[in-house]
Amino acid sequence: MLQQTQVATVLPHYERFLTRFPNMVSLAQATEEEVETAWSGLGYYRRARALRNAAQQIVSDHEAEVPTDFEDLKALPGVGDYTAAALGSIIHDEPYAAVDGNVMRVLTRLFGIEDSISNTSTQVKLRALAQELLEPEQAGDWNQAMMELGATVCAPKKPLCSVCPWEEHCVAHAKGIALDLPKKAKPKATVEVHRIAGVLLEEGRCLLTRRTEKLLYGTWELPGLDLDSPEGARERLREHLEHKLGVEVMVGNPLARVRHSITHHRIQVHGYAIKTNPKPRNKKNERIWASPGDVANLHTSSMTIKLLNAIAKLKG
Repeated sequence: MLQQTQVATVLPHYERFLTRFPNMVSLAQATEEEVETAWSGLGYYRRARALRNAAQQIVSDHEAEVPTDFEDLKALPGVGDYTAAALGSIIHDEPYAAVDGNVMRVLTRLFGIEDSISNTSTQVKLRALAQELLEPEQAGDWNQAMMELGATVCAPKKPLCSVCPWEEHCVAHAKGIALDLPKKAKPKATVEVHRIAGVLLEEGRCLLTRRTEKLLYGTWELPGLDLDSPEGARERLREHLEHKLGVEVMVGNPLARVRHSITHHRIQVHGYAIKTNPKPRNKKNERIWASPGDVANLHTSSMTIKLLNAIAKLKG
């Protein structure tokens, strides 16, 4: 959960998730829908699917116990070098150096490495340096200390060099280039997206459909489509929904608009009132009629929740 998500956001989700799935077997036996619903609000849902798949593999191949061998850990779905090293060292105290973003920052500054950490060759070099520094008898404590050093002392913008235990050994501090490191590849260009959604309400329920696009795949949302531009939105929404729902669709006035960001995507979500003839029926795993209480228990994205809340305020 902490990959790509801040600690403060994760904590309440973590507690609820463990209450729902208290052990490896319960997680392995859960359906994908149940796991994604419990994960709802954290985003990057492929992590949730990988976690469930990893639990299934641990139950089937390792008697429901997290393996100790580094290669066995890396063989689990969703587990790479960092996660395998963190699991092996923190759970079993195996001598594997864990290198996350915080540790990369510490190492590039300590050794004055000016190559981009986006390069595979630089990452390999940093893992080797971390392994050399590792205290093998206390690997778990060492890795957590390195991560904490990066998070609290060797901070990105305001490093506290005067209290750093490695101040006198730090190349970046000696050269006065700490704030320039680590170097990264240029971020991806921002992609502007207009999400046009149809809002069909009846007797306190709204129609939701299952998203099939790669971004937020599998979440329940108000039916619609992504556009590069909002031009001709009504007509394009009508055509899309008539094809998707198999009924006649009339698109009315816009109800609400919200903004949402996902990675480098900047999304404006436009909700339009719609009417249909006849009323679309529920269709398993494709569309459902949901009350506000139902939505709270569905695998929905925060983007959809934002729009539904905005509409509810207007109706309220």
